Amino acid sequence: MMLVIGGVFLSFASFFLGYAHHFTDEPLGFSEFYPFFHWRLYGDPKGGQGASTYRIYSKSTEDGTWQRHAVENTDTYAPYPYQLQLSVLVSEILHRPEDDADGAEKLLAFIRCVLQDDAPYYRIVEESYDPLDLLADPANYDTTTILSIDGGVLRRR
Repeated sequence: MMLVIGGVFLSFASFFLGYAHHFTDEPLGFSEFYPFFHWRLYGDPKGGQGASTYRIYSKSTEDGTWQRHAVENTDTYAPYPYQLQLSVLVSEILHRPEDDADGAEKLLAFIRCVLQDDAPYYRIVEESYDPLDLLADPANYDTTTILSIDGGVLRRR
C-alpha cells in the first residue's frame, strides 16, 4: 500500500514541478525546478550518430587569421536560440536563388548583432562531428565552408 501511495505522490510531484517551470522562468531568477521536463532534452538529441552545426568565423584586416566564434550568451540571444536562428538563416539562403540579396542582408545583420564587431570578412562553416569523439577531444570536428561574406558580398561555396 505504501508503494502505491509513494508512486502516486512521486507522479504528482513530478508533474507539478515539471509544469511549474512555466511560471518561474524569469520572475524568480532560475529556469526550472525539475530539469528533466524541458522539451529540448528530448527534442534535439545529439547522441550516437554524427551531428553537424553551423559556426561563424570572422577575419579582421589587422591580423588576417580566421577566428572561430563560440556559441555563447549574447545581449540578445541564449546559445540555443542563437544556433537555431543561424541555422534558419543559412538554410533560407541556401534555398533561395543565387541573386537574392535579402537573405544576405539578414544574415549579415544577425552576425553583426551577435558578435558586436564590424569585421569585413565572415564565413559560415558547417562543423561535422561525432558527439562521443568530441567529448574526448573538443577539437575533433571536420569543417566545410558553406557561405562567405567578403566586404558585404555573399558567396556560396
